Order: sequence, then structure tokens, then C-alpha cells
Amino acid sequence: MAEELKKENVATTEVKQSTEPGPLRIGIGLDEKSRHIIIAFGKEVAWLALKPDEAIRLGQMLLAKGQEEMKTLEERIKRELQEADKSTEAEDDGAIEPDHSEDLEDHE
Repeated sequence: MAEELKKENVATTEVKQSTEPGPLRIGIGLDEKSRHIIIAFGKEVAWLALKPDEAIRLGQMLLAKGQEEMKTLEERIKRELQEADKSTEAEDDGAIEPDHSEDLEDHE
């Protein structure tokens, strides 16, 4: 069974080790510090054989997790760019325009 751990603000997925015979449990998670997608098996695995439908399902699970992380990263980048634009606009709003009225008087 997978358990969510919090260590130093880093969330990782831990799958308890099992020595019991039986089906292999696969957990797919994300290491929030490294941003790597993690595949946890719950026991030592020397090799893995999957039926075609199982391989497709595993691929779909990995793809879904990757797409989820890409969306999260895109949203974060978009938010950071918007914040940078706001701070630039705030700096521009505080600028004082030069007074050219004297220049106009000299030409009259």
C-alpha cells in the first residue's frame, strides 16, 4: 500500500516492501523536489513482464502523470510571468514624464 511522506517539504510516494507471493503492485508518483515521475513496485523486482493490455495501461498511467506535471509546470511559469509583468507595470506607473512645456514656449 502506498503512503504519502512529507520530508523537508518534499512529497514522495513510498510503497511498503512485501515478501509475500502474489501480484505486483505498481505505484506511480512524483518526487516534488526533483520533479521526477517515480514507479514504485513495493518489492524487489528483477524483471517485469506485462501482457499487451497491461503494458498499454502502464504507459497510459505514466503518460497521464507526465501530462499532469507538465500542466502544473506550465501554470506555474504562466503565473510567474504574469507576476513579473505586474511588477514591471507598477514600476512604469511610477515614472515621471518629462515636462516639455518650456521647450514649446521657446519656439513661439
